[in-house]
Amino acid sequence: MRAMDEDLKSIIEAVLFASDKPLSAEEIREALSERVGTPEIRSCLGLLKQEHESQKRGFRLVEVAGGFQLVTDPRWAVTLGRFYQ
Repeated sequence: MRAMDEDLKSIIEAVLFASDKPLSAEEIREALSERVGTPEIRSCLGLLKQEHESQKRGFRLVEVAGGFQLVTDPRWAVTLGRFYQ
């Protein structure tokens, strides 16, 4: 993957992390100042989803309510429940 693609994945991840609601690929595209098409955004979202799952991170990228959102991994629900008591 090219460095520009890695940067695009990184900024998409940052935008999703900062958002308190699911974002569509189009909303993500509008947030970026670069001229990037929705197909490239969708491709990066797919790569991010695969990476988060294969690396067993503490969060996942899910498609929900017509958009994409970072959520905690359900494996840690009990631990998080104790934390947020």
